[in-house]
Amino acid sequence: MFDQGKKKEETIAVEGEFGPVKIKIIKKTKYSELEEVDQELVKGKKGKCFIVNLKSAYDEEVILFKAGEYVINDSISFAISLDDFMANVYFDLKDKGVNCQLYVKGSADISGHTTFRKKIDERYGSKEGFTKIEYLKALDKEYNFFTNEVQIKSIGGKYSNSDLPLLRGKFIQYWMKQKFDGVTPIILEGGVEGKTPNPSLRNAYLYLFVESKNS
Repeated sequence: MFDQGKKKEETIAVEGEFGPVKIKIIKKTKYSELEEVDQELVKGKKGKCFIVNLKSAYDEEVILFKAGEYVINDSISFAISLDDFMANVYFDLKDKGVNCQLYVKGSADISGHTTFRKKIDERYGSKEGFTKIEYLKALDKEYNFFTNEVQIKSIGGKYSNSDLPLLRGKFIQYWMKQKFDGVTPIILEGGVEGKTPNPSLRNAYLYLFVESKNS
């Protein structure tokens, strides 16, 4: 059992297996924090949606990617934080008969946007599905609202800065699919954000969608 430290819980109304019920959801531990999204995420999907901010097991800082990279090499810290969220939130909801879905959206900052080119990582390349990525296209310029129709992006042997958002989303999807049986987050289109270099934008946002009714 993980040492979660001080937890924050919230009661929400959700659609259970036999109709609407109220349950408690863990919104904050030392490893993750859920931030509720105020607007509809995917067209036609009604319910509550949360951004899942995964924090390093070592220093409780949000886990980010290095500049120009789409692989998180600090897998131990990432695994601890992800395991905690999956066990105490996602699988807990599933066990209670709640209909929920995970989405992931990568982002990148402006660093090297017009010049950066790098060879695809051999560990996560074409064989693993990183050169042909399925995703849901954004319907707004801010990458906050998405179509429910699948799009496909083809990436060659080298990738650019504009490819990083989808590659980062793909990494999280691939990693979770290998680790958790039957779990495949849906990738959302992300983009290059900001007008100046900003390490906090080298991210992949994990979303938890819960089919629910307002309290």
